[in-house]
Amino acid sequence: RLLYIAFSYFNFYNLAFVVKRYRAQLAYGIVIKKLNHNERVCQGAAKILRRREIAFAVLLIGKLIKTVDFWRFDKYRKSMKYIFIACLTLGLFSAVGFGEIKIDTAIEGGNAEIVSVEDSTITFRPQLRDTQEWWFYWRFDILGAEGKTITLQCADRNSFDYEGAAVSFDGGKSWRYTGNNSVDFKNKRLSIAVPEGANRVGVSFAIPYTSENLGRLLKKYSGRPEFKVHPLAKTKKGRQNIYITLEPVGREAVKKVAFTARHHACEMTANYVIDGIVSRYFSDTPQGRWARENLAVFIVPFMDYDGVIDGDQGKNRAPHDHN
Repeated sequence: RLLYIAFSYFNFYNLAFVVKRYRAQLAYGIVIKKLNHNERVCQGAAKILRRREIAFAVLLIGKLIKTVDFWRFDKYRKSMKYIFIACLTLGLFSAVGFGEIKIDTAIEGGNAEIVSVEDSTITFRPQLRDTQEWWFYWRFDILGAEGKTITLQCADRNSFDYEGAAVSFDGGKSWRYTGNNSVDFKNKRLSIAVPEGANRVGVSFAIPYTSENLGRLLKKYSGRPEFKVHPLAKTKKGRQNIYITLEPVGREAVKKVAFTARHHACEMTANYVIDGIVSRYFSDTPQGRWARENLAVFIVPFMDYDGVIDGDQGKNRAPHDHN
């Protein structure tokens, strides 16, 4: 499926082309080296043809080439000249008009099995990993969708909530739900109109709660004497997990209570409840003042810290469920 053409001062090599069922993918590459062999001037790649639609994408890395010395070789002068100009033109063409939609699951909490991306339709299913039954959670980012209407298509079971899905157009700083009207439950698909300038769109089953959210909570109350953060344990992957205590200052607590969240790594809603509990504890209300004088609170925000970061379902894990 790939056509690679590489050039140096003295070599012209590597040509392969495969066509299968009217589909082909081509890649052009140009490597130009100077005599000292210490500078890579340009690399290029192009992908072509999916279901009779031609789309060129050429990535040119390096710097502008002032001179192309290989043109002085008579034997390859014409072929190299035209192929180089073609690749350069396609690269510019790709940059302005043929940007393709890309999916990024390598994010905190990322989870999806991408079945296909065709035009503006993304077909996917939740990635179960070590979960022993179907579960609902998925999350990924979409790149290259500015100004387009994106369709999310479930590959098998419906993976959308009554209010649609959570979406972020500002790199995860703010989230909202697409709404019930965005979902075609019969056909298991959801539509999102992406505004211009939104070069990275976050989509998720529900509004994510990540380590960044937890970091904001810790920072907000770090100056309060009742609020303390403690090391809990190292995870199997070497991450430092923590727990939080809220305790009266200078007196023994009358009552003690514990809250934990994310036994099932994907179930983020409980963390927003914990945020609300901490906020009420420090509020200037009768309940808040009573809590600070009488109540000790023990909180583990992420019981399955590795699962939260890695984007696992966490439900019914093999060999046993954390709940």
